Parts: sequence; C-alpha cells; structure tokens
Amino acid sequence: MGLGDKLFDEAGRILGFKITKVLPVEETTMEISFASEIIGTGRVPSGNNMGSGVIIPYPHGMVDGSYQGAFTTAEREQFLWWANEKGKIIQGGKVKGRNCIWTSMTINSLNYSSVQELTDEWLGKVNKIGFQFHTPFVKGDPLMLPFGERSNNIVDMIIEMKKKYPKFIDNPAKQLSLMKGNWGGIGTTPVQCPSWAILSLDHMGRTKQPCCIGSADSKGIKPICEECGLGCYSVLVAQGIRGA
Repeated sequence: MGLGDKLFDEAGRILGFKITKVLPVEETTMEISFASEIIGTGRVPSGNNMGSGVIIPYPHGMVDGSYQGAFTTAEREQFLWWANEKGKIIQGGKVKGRNCIWTSMTINSLNYSSVQELTDEWLGKVNKIGFQFHTPFVKGDPLMLPFGERSNNIVDMIIEMKKKYPKFIDNPAKQLSLMKGNWGGIGTTPVQCPSWAILSLDHMGRTKQPCCIGSADSKGIKPICEECGLGCYSVLVAQGIRGA
C-alpha cells in the first residue's frame, strides 16, 4: 500500500463552523471542527477521529486549508495528526488539489519499544512522521523516559531511520541529539528554550505559561523544563534560536 491507495472509509459530521475574518484579498477565513468514524482497510486501523481546522478560499479560486486532530483506534491507541491542503475550486464547488498528511509520536516509558514498528506501519501511508518525548509535570512521572542509555538508544535509532528515510522522518538529526539531555531550562523555568517564539493561547484566548503545554493560571502546575521533550521548541534550538 502506498501514496494514492485507498486507506479508509470515513463518515462524520461538522461540529462547529464560524467565519473569523473577512478581508479584501483573503475573502473569508473559516474555522471548523468535526468528528468522524474511520473504517480502515488492510493494516489501517478503525476508530474515531476528532479535529479542527482553518480554511481560506482566495478570490482567484484557490483554497488553503490546515487541519489537526486526534485519532483513537478501537484498541484505544491515540495518534495526533496534522494535514494541509492547497487546491482549486472547480465546477460544482469541489476542491481539486494535493493533500499533505503528517503524523507524530510522543515517546514515553510505555511505547518506546514500538518506535520502529510505528514508523514501518505509516511509511508510504502518510507524507511525514515526527517524534518527540513525553514531558513530565511532576518528578517521578511514570510516563517519563529518563535520560540515559535506554532513551539514547531510541534517539540513535531515529537518527539512523532519518538517514534511511530523510524525507519521511521530519526531525533533523541535530534536534534529535538534543533529546539525550537537558536542553530546555532549569526546573520549571525555560532558559535555553525560546518559549517566546510561539504564542500559546488557551480556549479563552489567555496566554499559557511557560509554553504551549502550560497553563494561563499563574497557580497552575507547570511542565518541568529540564526534562522537556517537546519537538516544537527543540527544533528551534537546533536551528540556533535560543531563549533570552
């Protein structure tokens, strides 16, 4: 099974829809949320999907859409996914274009042994896969994969897969190498981490601290920066963007 082959049947419904912006050039910006049931074919699992996205139709007929969500299989495994589409509205209101589908894996103490299996499973079915590590909020979190030989071996394995599948594995090797130790900060305070580079808001539009998995509540529990495994910030550090 490869790109272009049918992977699943899907039936669902729109949960929410609103127009958030109207501009002279970008005619409208629309936000949607949706839920669906996935019936997989072959080795693709069945399950339930929930997601949201932003759609921008342009005056010249082009459409730009970005979507993200969570897919939960019948066996209760959960995957996060991202997708982007660029297309053109043709006769009948249909969109003709190319889709780009990404998936990701957050590695923890329970699933670290399935990294290779997951990569092989999705190779050829999605465009890219990205990896990050579980970030704890408390010391001794049982899901945390501690720094050391076991986590280093996982990082080295992903780096080798990156060499074999450079266009499929999204993480740069330099970013992956950061995951072998503390790259983010001290305690719950970001130091090297450029947390300022991503504006993170909660459902009420309040800024989350110290980063995207934190809370807008100043008394809320904070992630432990010195054991951070987040990909969105570590890739910035790997590219040379550092905290103040």
